[in-house]
Amino acid sequence: MKAFLSAIVALAVIGTGAWAYLTRELDYSSASVYSSHNPGAVRLSPDSGKRPGE
Repeated sequence: MKAFLSAIVALAVIGTGAWAYLTRELDYSSASVYSSHNPGAVRLSPDSGKRPGE
């Protein structure tokens, strides 16, 4: 039982750490999605999926 509870706690700690790391590294805000430090990068405008005349 002690090993089971230890595994649950370890899983929670690892999961929380992974979530915190990924949310810190991955920024999906519009400012970062539509800009780049790479001058050769291709970025689509937010309305690129619209048909002409919409």
